[in-house]
Amino acid sequence: SVELIIKLVTSIIFDAQVLVIGHSLQEVSITVLALQHLIHPFRFCGPVIPILPDTSDFFELLNSPTPFIIGVAPCKELSSFVFLEGCIFVYLDRKNVPLVVNANFPNEKEVVKQIKKMLQKEKSKISHPFSFPSIFKKFLNHKYEFTPDTSKRIVDSIMHPIEVLISDDIYSFFVTDVDSADGNPVTIFNTELFLASVKKDQKKFYQKLLESQNFQIF
Repeated sequence: SVELIIKLVTSIIFDAQVLVIGHSLQEVSITVLALQHLIHPFRFCGPVIPILPDTSDFFELLNSPTPFIIGVAPCKELSSFVFLEGCIFVYLDRKNVPLVVNANFPNEKEVVKQIKKMLQKEKSKISHPFSFPSIFKKFLNHKYEFTPDTSKRIVDSIMHPIEVLISDDIYSFFVTDVDSADGNPVTIFNTELFLASVKKDQKKFYQKLLESQNFQIF
């Protein structure tokens, strides 16, 4: 559902571990790459592996304490691993349980509403010859075939509520300390100044975002 996807996007921005599980390796790999793309212009801070090879050496990566987005096929080996408490499991072959996130995405309901409107319009469109490789259409039962333009509009809709972070407005929150101990100017992002500028109901989200590795890389 769109609601689950927005929760996933929020969790991924907060440096989550996400394991995508499914029998169709095409579906799994495409889902992993899509989740990475949906947080653009943020660049995910951990490894992104569309399909994890089914060998014990590679499965050790799942014991990593760092963030990751990894796709796997269902296998018995998974039951023997002890994942971090916050690890998120996305099952493509069955209905997923509701995902609880510590802080809601800003204007989450409005974002969900806008994307659902886009999806409704996509249903009435004629298939685009360059929207998706034809070989995949033989094996995947997709409801939609997005053009690059539609994909961009979906990402833009998700990122619109936090555009202050991805526009030139962000520069106003960088402060240079010219009186540093070694005499060299030091520029830092003033977290307190930024948090003072956001709405009260969104402060928890931005606080977690500013603490994330994804934001530090950004």
